[in-house]
Amino acid sequence: MIVEERELWMEDEVKLVTREQYTEMLIDASFKDAAEIEFGLLSWCEHHSATWRKQGYDDMWIRQRIGMAQGSRGLHRTLKEQGLSMLEIREMLWKAYEEYPVFSWRIVVSSTPPVIRPL
Repeated sequence: MIVEERELWMEDEVKLVTREQYTEMLIDASFKDAAEIEFGLLSWCEHHSATWRKQGYDDMWIRQRIGMAQGSRGLHRTLKEQGLSMLEIREMLWKAYEEYPVFSWRIVVSSTPPVIRPL
């Protein structure tokens, strides 16, 4: 009975999104993280770590999330330095998520244009 009630509650509360919507959310978050970290990595980490700890995430998860955010900032910085516009950067990220739906990816800076590949 408890399991059934929980399943019903979860179905009522969960909003499903399409893969395209989820990808947009990831791209938007990467732009936000990159912009916020440019103003100061330490303050960004302190702010977000406190929130994540309250949500129950452990130190391992927090370190991984910070690493992903740093990678995102580096990616955005590299693509900006290569002269790509915000729309072109979004397009590159879309292609990366379409080709490699796994969250682990890296940019190969030495190639022109930049190529995003999975780790």
